[in-house]
Amino acid sequence: MTYPSWFKTIIFLILSLFFYRCSGEKEIKPKYLILITLDTHRADHVSAYNPERSKTPNIDFFSTKGFLFENCYSVIPITAPAHASLFYSMPPHLLGLYNNGQVFLPEKKSSLAELFRKKGFRTAAFVSLGVLQSHFGLHHGFDLYDDTMPFHRWYLHAHEINEKVLPWIEKNRDHDFFIWIHYSDPHDPYAPPSLPPDLRIDLNGQTVHQVCLQKYERLSVKFGLKQGMNRICFTVLNPYPGSQDRYRAALNEIEFVHPENLKLSFKDIHFVQREDKRSALIKKNGTILVECPEKEAELIINARGNLNLSPSEKTRAYRQEVEYMDQQIGQLTMKLEELDLLEKCLIVLLGDHGEGLGENKTRFGDRYFGHIHFLYGAYTRVPLIFYDPSLEDRDHRISETATILDVAPTILGRMGWKKRSYYQGRDLFRAKKTPEMILEETYSPEAIHDRFGILQHPLHMVYTPETQKFELYDLDSDPDETQDVYPANADSGNIKILQDMLRKKATEILERKKEVKIDKESLEMLRALGYIK
Repeated sequence: MTYPSWFKTIIFLILSLFFYRCSGEKEIKPKYLILITLDTHRADHVSAYNPERSKTPNIDFFSTKGFLFENCYSVIPITAPAHASLFYSMPPHLLGLYNNGQVFLPEKKSSLAELFRKKGFRTAAFVSLGVLQSHFGLHHGFDLYDDTMPFHRWYLHAHEINEKVLPWIEKNRDHDFFIWIHYSDPHDPYAPPSLPPDLRIDLNGQTVHQVCLQKYERLSVKFGLKQGMNRICFTVLNPYPGSQDRYRAALNEIEFVHPENLKLSFKDIHFVQREDKRSALIKKNGTILVECPEKEAELIINARGNLNLSPSEKTRAYRQEVEYMDQQIGQLTMKLEELDLLEKCLIVLLGDHGEGLGENKTRFGDRYFGHIHFLYGAYTRVPLIFYDPSLEDRDHRISETATILDVAPTILGRMGWKKRSYYQGRDLFRAKKTPEMILEETYSPEAIHDRFGILQHPLHMVYTPETQKFELYDLDSDPDETQDVYPANADSGNIKILQDMLRKKATEILERKKEVKIDKESLEMLRALGYIK
């Protein structure tokens, strides 16, 4: 069959354009991947999601230049398992990782970092929480895994992470790289680095030490004593608001190191014994009287500080932490612009889980601030933003439901690489439809109970196997999940199907769950970070 010359010309132009665009796509694949995980960051505390709460202009910048997923959920509100699910695109129960402090041993599976390293990328990770240190198992695939922490605390501020990250980026700018930057400032303790001291310690009328207990820092104070009676006075610099009856300062794991002949007595200091650890509690002032029979002696007090904040103070401090972290993300952005790298990067910003800010109560009736016990949206809905300057079609807000399991497949799809067979997530830019449901999970011993949830929009069902309790929320009419509608709908056919499905899945998971073993040092770290009370 003979084709006219005009038809051949059109076919040639179409094929030329096709191959030109394909070759162009290859040329503009990102040279750099920057994965930023925002630990304990609620979606509604990014102003691009909700302008009425925290102000985050630097995170917002990436949303206006990229793709913002309005309804992204974590599959577990616990840091280490959530990050493992991110890097392997598998839920915690399939990874066998249920809690922080548990050693993770991936079996014949490559993390996202390993895939980039096999492609010749330099890989580095900079983590800011002790629960992500390398010996717990998330270091696989990284040429550099920087997990060093200061002696006096188990976390790093965002500017301390940037002090490591920015030089590394400048040093490796001429080579393809994948860097994971982990910021955890919104995590407990809510304590921006600029906070002033909140406890003063005097010896015989002279100030010898000041500390910010709100930062959960470890303190070790030496007192040079004179012969006779010595007075060590503790003064809380900002007493508990609106009440003189609440204990404000806590010196946890307190230890007194001194010669046997010293006699100590205490005034306005209340001691609480927990196993082999003691805590000293102070309302506003507390005094230690030390009788020293010798000309001079030394007393050392070792402790880990904590400040009891009111609910309003906690909420305000959480917002301050978010906004401080956002400023440091701005410093990162400026450095990328300075190095002419910003327009060559694929940048992904993601929360690993959310945080409760008093919406729910503990079993003791207190307003709960934290993230491990519950599976409501405050604890699982997270920000997810893809910034990719090489794509012309940007500035999108995508309402389709997504999870942290979708991040790795989406990154591989953008790089033009094959999805791994064991991935449970989807490429968000190529998936044809939203998932039918999302399975959520959280586990004891960190959580009070094992809990499981199914999110099948607009319905969200939560199940606690130990108590056989089901809860049901309609997210369209009750987005804050304040009204449990399960009792009124328990006999509905669709609800029974959902209930049976969730119970069956929870039973299967718990039957296969292995005992979680956590060493003594890890337990101390979990206590210091507020995971175990």
